Formats: sequence, structure tokens, C-alpha cells
Amino acid sequence: MLIFPLPSANPSELPTLNNNDWLSYHAVYRGNGYAMAVDQEGSLDLYFIKRRAKINRTWPIRLSVVLERRDKSKQAKWVKKKIKRSGFDVKNGAKWQKESVSFIASVTGDVRFQINYKFSKQSVTLTAKLIDPPSDADYRLSLVSDIGSLVTLKKSDSSRDLRKKTKGNQLLILSRNAKPLKIRFHEKSDLRLLNKNQPTSITLKAPKIGSKKLTWKLASPKLGTLHLSYKASNGLPHKGFTVSTIIVDEHGKTVGSGITLMLK
Repeated sequence: MLIFPLPSANPSELPTLNNNDWLSYHAVYRGNGYAMAVDQEGSLDLYFIKRRAKINRTWPIRLSVVLERRDKSKQAKWVKKKIKRSGFDVKNGAKWQKESVSFIASVTGDVRFQINYKFSKQSVTLTAKLIDPPSDADYRLSLVSDIGSLVTLKKSDSSRDLRKKTKGNQLLILSRNAKPLKIRFHEKSDLRLLNKNQPTSITLKAPKIGSKKLTWKLASPKLGTLHLSYKASNGLPHKGFTVSTIIVDEHGKTVGSGITLMLK
């Protein structure tokens, strides 16, 4: 039997660190050349660090929990719910270099869910679960990771320019129902087919993020699937992309486990 914690009598904001470099963050975990920081909305930002400075200060790699609601009427659409900054139930204060961080968050309408981060020297794993959702509507819980523009292109660029500017940028996709797929940034890809093959791991290699590779993979390889979408409409990943996985579907069924973000 699952036992969920009772709502806090006094939900509050996540406390933040007393550190000039991380004043807006609740928790920070530092590794070799990077830092992972949990902000006051429960989302995580990944920064590349050089001489204590955030190299990607204006474009951190984001990892978040997203809760959507849909009325039960036939024409209803999914609506993303906003996390309440003052609606967290957390027992401990701000955390520096802790291997795990957990708290309960709520959105408008007081639907609650638990967020768990587990850190290691090369990765972070995010898991989440709904807590007794109301039956007035359908709810969907997802984990979403976002990365911004990696290569700047012009409309006037020729195919030769495209190859030159995107050299060294590629994605490696591992899927349940297909062979490993390598996507170079100058190559268009069929995302519909790619996602249909149920990706379990997506690895980025790009000069903009340095010599290490960044990998998104399922926390449990047997549960769930990753979904990849590009920000550009031309079928190329140069403007950035989003990796997501559904944890709880519209029927209230747990279909996913979590996402591990690995820098190696």
C-alpha cells in the first residue's frame, strides 16, 4: 500500500543558498567542470563551469517536471499548470553538494506531486510521482529537458555552409525498435518515425558544450520512452531540441520511471 505524506500545514517557498553565485537556487551539486542547480520552482539547470564561471550562464540546460490538466469534455485541450512558488513542502533547508534532494510541489488548483533528484559525479536522475490527483479532470505528468541553440545558421547558407558550420555536432539515438541512429546536424531526420521506434537514450556531441558528451536516458530502460522534438521547423537540430518522457499518462497509469542526465 502506498502511503503519501500529508500536506504541510504551512507550504512555503524553497529556501535558497546563501552564496553570491547561487542566490536563486535551493540546491547545488558541483562536479568536474559542471554544476547542477535546483531553482525555486523545482527545476534543474546544468551549467558548464570554467574557472568558477558559468560558461552557459544565458542558456543553461534545463530539466523540469511538467503537470498538465485536461477537462473531461471531448473538445478539451491540455493546459500546462504553473508551479506555485509558495506551495512547496520541504523538511530541510537549502542544500550544497547533497547526493539527493526531495520535496513536494503543488500547482494552481492544489494538485500535488513529489520531485526527487539523485546526484552522482557524472549524472543526475530526476523522478516524480503524482500524489492523490483529483478526479475532476485528466492529469498528465512528464519530465522535460530543454537545450538552446547550438549552431547559428543563416537562410542564405548553402549546403556546403551548413556542413561546415555544423561540423562536429551530432546526436546518437538508441531505441528499442531500431538500430542505433547517428544524426549529423546537417541531416534532416524523420522525428515521427524516430519517436515511434521508442528511444531509450539520446546523446549529444557538440563543440559548444565542450569535449564531453551529454546523454539523456531513461532511469529504468524497461519503463517508458523518450520523445525528441526540434525547435527549428526545417527538420534540423541546430536551434536546440527538447527531450521528454511521460511518467503518468492521462489514464492515471504510471508509464515511465524518470530521466538520467549524464555528462561524460
